Amino acid sequence: MEATMKSRQGDGQAAKGFTVVKLMITVVIVAIGVALATPTYENIMQKRQTTAQAEELAAFLSYAQSEALKSNEQVSLQLSYTNPTSWCIGANEGNTGCDCTEVDTTATDYRSLNGVAHMMDSSTQTRCSMSAYSADTMFTFDPVQGRLFFTPSDRPGRTGSAGLKTLRYSAMS
Repeated sequence: MEATMKSRQGDGQAAKGFTVVKLMITVVIVAIGVALATPTYENIMQKRQTTAQAEELAAFLSYAQSEALKSNEQVSLQLSYTNPTSWCIGANEGNTGCDCTEVDTTATDYRSLNGVAHMMDSSTQTRCSMSAYSADTMFTFDPVQGRLFFTPSDRPGRTGSAGLKTLRYSAMS
């Protein structure tokens, strides 16, 4: 009977598994790693959202330019600007500006290209702000070369050629 009553500790085998102390040290190390990685992950996600919205604006402008070239008609962009976080930009065919608040799809100032609404505003572009030369500025894509021209609302009759740098689009902090 003595042989069957021997404890496992005395038979020369090492104990298997984790002790509570080893387990707690592992949990603490993992928690510290997660705590350090979370702000970095959030920062990466915010930068990606900002980049995605800037790319969306670039695609918006590129589409308007390609429509001008494809249809051989001017395409107008109307920038309505109140402050860096309250703005709207819409596009339509022709040389008339559009109204971002217009809801009547048959109106001449409705923002659409080929019958499809074409507008971006600060309510959907929350990660970025816009700065503009004046409160209401109309840009027009030339149908032959695709060049961008602008007419500031405070200087009617005066137009100028502009690069897309005229629209400064920046990340909000």
